[in-house]
Amino acid sequence: MAELTWYEPETLEEALPLLEREGVYPHGGGTFLLMGGLKKVKGLIDLDRLPLRRFQATKSFVELGSSLTYAEVTENIEKTDPGHVLLKALSCAASTPLRNRITVGGTVSSFPAWSDLLGPLVALEAEVVTAGANGGIFPIDRYAKEPALRRKTLVTAVRFARRVWDSYYHREVRTRFDYPAFTVTVLSRRSEEMIEDVRIVVTGCSGKFARLMPLENLFRGKPAKPADGREISKRADVRFPAKKGLDADYLAHCFRVALHRGLAQVTGETPAGEGDV
Repeated sequence: MAELTWYEPETLEEALPLLEREGVYPHGGGTFLLMGGLKKVKGLIDLDRLPLRRFQATKSFVELGSSLTYAEVTENIEKTDPGHVLLKALSCAASTPLRNRITVGGTVSSFPAWSDLLGPLVALEAEVVTAGANGGIFPIDRYAKEPALRRKTLVTAVRFARRVWDSYYHREVRTRFDYPAFTVTVLSRRSEEMIEDVRIVVTGCSGKFARLMPLENLFRGKPAKPADGREISKRADVRFPAKKGLDADYLAHCFRVALHRGLAQVTGETPAGEGDV
């Protein structure tokens, strides 16, 4: 392998022109680069000196700098919102050494189907802040589905509205630190006996992820009571590819079990906070 050139910019103004160079890639935690191989990599942009390792939580929003690791996100979220879905999702993602390396920006830039970050961010209706050729602010679901937006572009932050949610998060795994075959995220807000709002997202399905809006509409603005199981199944028609030695029908069955557990929490059958993780 040819020798790599390392670039160490100290400002975004210095870093952005480097993205235009063929074979030069940003380097944060480095985990995705190692998985993808380095044959086409001619140079790496070290992001450590850039002002991207920040966490900001105001009354109205939360912003995650792209260089924050999973461990740093959970450490900060726990101080401000101890029941937050990101704390549940990222505290059990991968292994401890990897949580100390995987960054928010690296994950968002690649968004593998097994990501523990994707489902919660889609449910939170997060926005991705970028700089470079496609600089701007994009809804997370659009950014995850349009690879063209990521070319010669650097993710600088992810932000979302700060609200109090009851949350459920499930990752379907064979061992605790395995990649999940799929994840289920359920967020809900209740007022007395009514469900004010609910968001339901599954990842790892055909199409990488899906927000189950028809199912959300079954609960949103309605009394908090159990829904008909057949109606739930009808509105949550999600398909899965076979993976990890598990066939599609089995994964669909596991998904329905996890979904019903999450919805039991939404309707009050299970106290908030008693999800799988």
